[in-house]
Amino acid sequence: MSYVRTAGFHLSDASSRRGSASPRPSRLRGLLPRVMVAAMIAAVVAPWAAVTASAATIDPLACTGYPQKRVFLESQSWWFRTPGKTGTDRGHVHIGTCFPHAQKVSGVVRFDVRVILHHNPGTLTHINIGIAGEWGSVRSVALTPDWRCAETTCTRWFTTYVDTRKALRDGRQEFRFRAQVKGPDSKEMVASTGWLAYVQNGRPIQHYRSSWSAEARGWYTNTGYANAKIESLPMAAIHGLWRPAVRMTAGSGGIPVTSYRAVLDPDFHAGKAGVTIRSGAGSFKGTLKIDTTRMSNGKHRLVLIADANASTGSTNRGLLVVPFVVRN
Repeated sequence: MSYVRTAGFHLSDASSRRGSASPRPSRLRGLLPRVMVAAMIAAVVAPWAAVTASAATIDPLACTGYPQKRVFLESQSWWFRTPGKTGTDRGHVHIGTCFPHAQKVSGVVRFDVRVILHHNPGTLTHINIGIAGEWGSVRSVALTPDWRCAETTCTRWFTTYVDTRKALRDGRQEFRFRAQVKGPDSKEMVASTGWLAYVQNGRPIQHYRSSWSAEARGWYTNTGYANAKIESLPMAAIHGLWRPAVRMTAGSGGIPVTSYRAVLDPDFHAGKAGVTIRSGAGSFKGTLKIDTTRMSNGKHRLVLIADANASTGSTNRGLLVVPFVVRN
């Protein structure tokens, strides 16, 4: 693991191939002088020791050890050859993190961000994290990894710190994590998010969204966004019949969504298709029906997929991974 000073922010990163262990961000804690560390974090008031006190106990996949309750959310952007067509195939990129959905956050907040490249010949050029609200948008983290994957699947972790005090308003605000990949033909794909936390820094309250939704956005050059969204994220265990309201639609500047799918527990990297709950042509806005009594108790995933077929013979996909726990 290495620590890098980038754009005035503290960044630790760990590169791993598929199946490798999760990073332990505390391994090099204390090796850097306090004055250097202070220069790496923008506008941090709390001492460095206070910011990293729980680093040894954090599990960035199980989402334990953080000061707030968190859930691992993931957005994916795909660009693949449309079946029966002759377009390009650029694989996909994931961006995910343990996110404090619907939780109160203030000051400087730590995020351990995972980026995965799968069958992707491009270069991860940028990772940006910002906060969007009706008052405007601010960017708190800007990284330039310049990273390529020489394997089928590569994983890299980035430990970052977002200063929520840069937001001009408190309340329900949208956090946008963006992974930007430039392909060998200079065209770009972006996986981005619309995830909500309650910012509380003693400022006027102005909510950005009317509900606690969670959204993934897949973007590709000349196609705009294909978005997958759940209107209410399940933070507690669910049982019986679950009816989540979802959307799989075109986003800003997006070409029409041509098909959608809602799938339980797939593992596409391993060739496991999962169980399709609903699928169809065009976009979708409505309610799913999931009978959890037919599922095992424990952790599961609902995957929402919005596909937009481009005239070039390729498909732009936005994909949201929704974790949930069944307890019947």
